[in-house]
Amino acid sequence: MALEEKLKEIPSSPGVYLHKDAAGKVIYIGKAKNLRHRVRSYFQKRPFDRKTDALVGQISDLEFIVTDNEAEP
Repeated sequence: MALEEKLKEIPSSPGVYLHKDAAGKVIYIGKAKNLRHRVRSYFQKRPFDRKTDALVGQISDLEFIVTDNEAEP
């Protein structure tokens, strides 16, 4: 599934997200109260700091894990 399609499938639930590069290596792990809002925010047209710009430029795939709340491991 293409990255754009995965972005459409993300639920508004709390959880953990994993950004991956083209080789499938996890390059960032984050958590969110609202996965849909947080993950999609990386792909909005707005200025980021250089570190975030570099990260977003490397994202080729993502996974997410839905949890009961943002504090759940």
